[in-house]
Amino acid sequence: MTKTKKRQERSVSDNLCKVIAERYPEQFIEWLFNVKAKVKVMKTELNREPIRADSVISLTSETEIFHCEFQTTIKSTVPVPLRMLDYYVGFKRQNPLKRIRQAVIVLIDSGEEILDHYRDERTFHSFDVVILW
Repeated sequence: MTKTKKRQERSVSDNLCKVIAERYPEQFIEWLFNVKAKVKVMKTELNREPIRADSVISLTSETEIFHCEFQTTIKSTVPVPLRMLDYYVGFKRQNPLKRIRQAVIVLIDSGEEILDHYRDERTFHSFDVVILW
């Protein structure tokens, strides 16, 4: 299989998961975070820079934000754990009083190590990882 074909297949599965999360947000949040509540889909564009999260769903109670990031590969220019921290800071900046809950949903086995946190000398940030394969 060519690299282009693999990339196209990953994009299709990534986009399909985004559509499912947007069309069935209550069911998706209940499955992923074990929270049964009325939710709404928020816009995914963060204001700081053009950074786009795959799925952001907010409880209508306005107390929590659920961020779901679909991945078909862990390799990227900006590592996934650092991106998750970046998303978290962006959401927290826009919504300082809300709880932010995050999950990376890995769609295929790439044979790569999957971290559930970002760590450097002064910062630690964790998130859930769900493996679907």
